Amino acid sequence: MEEIEALRADRMLSTIVFFLDDTFEELPYDAMTTVGEAVESLAGIIRLQQFQTFSLFESRKQLVLKSSAAAKEDAAAEESTALQDTTLISDILQVRTLLTVS
Repeated sequence: MEEIEALRADRMLSTIVFFLDDTFEELPYDAMTTVGEAVESLAGIIRLQQFQTFSLFESRKQLVLKSSAAAKEDAAAEESTALQDTTLISDILQVRTLLTVS
């Protein structure tokens, strides 16, 4: 709903993109911004001139339950999926996941 209202008002939305070095940047987007456009925008924000190998990944942390009675702590496993350049940023954010850049 927020994306539709922003599109009607010709207003940009923003999300936070996390980099592998634990830094982050704010990414402006609208309802029609694709991953490819976001990559180009991020490259400009961080002044990266050669960004052909720069990509966005969807990163999810999953709780892994230990089955052993001796195991005292559960672990978190991280799963990353490369995003296609034609995918809409708003579609990715619908599930409220974080983006990681590589």
